[in-house]
Amino acid sequence: MPSRRKLLQSAAGAVTAFPILAEPHQHGGTSAPVPAYKPKWATPAEMKQMAALADLIIPRTDTPGASDAKVHEFIDYTLST
Repeated sequence: MPSRRKLLQSAAGAVTAFPILAEPHQHGGTSAPVPAYKPKWATPAEMKQMAALADLIIPRTDTPGASDAKVHEFIDYTLST
């Protein structure tokens, strides 16, 4: 069985051998603006409540919170199907 050092050396060698894997993926052209979400099941007041409750569970810290991830929109979409 190869040692941990050999595995790390192999992984580092693979990344340097294929520089395309290390570069971030970019699409050509410009991206179109995303239209605002229109609630399908909940009222606008309920959407605000869902966003507030989701932020209580996953608050915004040094990383995005639940409302930043549009959890309330996903809940609305799921309940509408």
